[in-house]
Amino acid sequence: MSAKLIAVANMKGGVGKTATVVSIAETLAARAIDKSSKSRTPPKPILVVDLDAQASASFALAGNDFLTALIRPGKTVDGFLDRYFLRGSDQELADFIQHQVSAVTHGDDPLAIDLLASSPDLRKLERGLIHGLTSKGYSLAKIEDAMYELLGSSINTLRPRYDYIIFDCPPGISILTEVAIRIADLTIVPTIPDFLSVLGLDAFEQNVWSQLATTAAANATPLKAPYVLVTKRKNLRIHNLTVADLRERVENRKVKYYVFKTEIPESQDVPKAVELIESFPTYSHKWGNMRTQLSALATEIETELNRRR
Repeated sequence: MSAKLIAVANMKGGVGKTATVVSIAETLAARAIDKSSKSRTPPKPILVVDLDAQASASFALAGNDFLTALIRPGKTVDGFLDRYFLRGSDQELADFIQHQVSAVTHGDDPLAIDLLASSPDLRKLERGLIHGLTSKGYSLAKIEDAMYELLGSSINTLRPRYDYIIFDCPPGISILTEVAIRIADLTIVPTIPDFLSVLGLDAFEQNVWSQLATTAAANATPLKAPYVLVTKRKNLRIHNLTVADLRERVENRKVKYYVFKTEIPESQDVPKAVELIESFPTYSHKWGNMRTQLSALATEIETELNRRR
């Protein structure tokens, strides 16, 4: 079976997007180990594609030294795009993927996670692509089509190798975010249940999702409604009211998204798990009390993806 594609996106930063990507990837990888021990077949790895110039997911999975070693020779997503669009290289996306980047174990086995890393040069590269291709007569729509065709076809060749491919999208609107959303089987929108974050959610729905769903561009694909993941949840009146309002909107079909039943609580363990990668030798040690929520979330994700296929 080919990989299921998950895009994690939000126009607003600071909502726990990278933590969502890392925790989902590691939880799905741990579950794959558990399943393989019963079936006695080796698990397929999880691929994380980092499309954010902050490269936070790359750092959280591979560590600073490994990431620096990838950035210097351009073994990153921006290196791939630069070579393809601006240098005419015929290298394949698979050539830029780093295998088995996680040092975290589950049972006796390392988590099977591969990485297509990002770098701080990605934002500059994206601007350079737009400038360079428009100077060659490309319209913005044609650039979007070209990016969609390249990444879409490249990812499709990788799908048989993986169980899941997870895209960490940059905050705001970018061509790469739009491409990831278009090709994804499921889009997850992490959202803190407060006023500013819900404004960001509404902006995402109106300025990204609705636009993509109604565009007549050649690369348009049928979109499935995204899922909101409530993150950094506190037992505060404003959080309680906001979550109730989000769920009421979904129940009464006032919005074009769903909300996961699982909520990720505010916890100091989450930033530690993402930032202090060398301090956690095992999955259980790394996520501790968060494992219950992460397991429930993984079950919801798997159920929804199986329903959509």
